[in-house]
Amino acid sequence: MEKAGAKKELMSKSKCPLCERYAKMETTDGTLFWLEWGADGLPRLYMDSRGRGGGMNALCINACPLCGSSLGRMEADDEAENG
Repeated sequence: MEKAGAKKELMSKSKCPLCERYAKMETTDGTLFWLEWGADGLPRLYMDSRGRGGGMNALCINACPLCGSSLGRMEADDEAENG
């Protein structure tokens, strides 16, 4: 029974500003990170460390790395409907 309660708690958890796409966040070493949904509708975590001599990386993800909320597919606005 504990597993069912824990799963229900995760599902009812409110989303954070990162997974609601309201924020571009920065780590203490200057790396920027944010979420975007690609043309295929899948969520991606972008990390930009170019300011420190690094590069840009993108990872396909299923859940927000900060709050753990499940991130589903998003349909493209008009193209998916009118194809």
